[in-house]
Amino acid sequence: MRGSLGIGALGAAVGAGLMFLCDPRMGRRRRALFQAKTFSVGRKACSVIDKTSRDVKNRTYGTVVTLKSGHSMGRTFALFNSNWPPAIRLMVGTTGSVMTAAGIAKGGTAGTFLDWLNDPCHYQLQLSGSH
Repeated sequence: MRGSLGIGALGAAVGAGLMFLCDPRMGRRRRALFQAKTFSVGRKACSVIDKTSRDVKNRTYGTVVTLKSGHSMGRTFALFNSNWPPAIRLMVGTTGSVMTAAGIAKGGTAGTFLDWLNDPCHYQLQLSGSH
């Protein structure tokens, strides 16, 4: 029952969207607006990716040069700052996401913990049934 309700709601949403975009009077304008917004989001995403990749490249180059020269220049490592730059946030977030996905896939400690957070009653029943 629950699955068929979801499929019905999805079908209704797709049908309403098609009616909205294929309307004889306003459909052409809506499709053009949708296309313009889609391309705009794509351009902005490419710009953000380009800026972030250049930032990471420049920071990596600067770190390598600093380490090779042996000078600390009085700066602390970026992970110890209270306000992380965007490149560091991206790297830490991506690393955490990959590690979490790997833990869930392998069923390791992180995967077990996250699975427990998803359904703690299942583990409580499983533990009480094993005695």
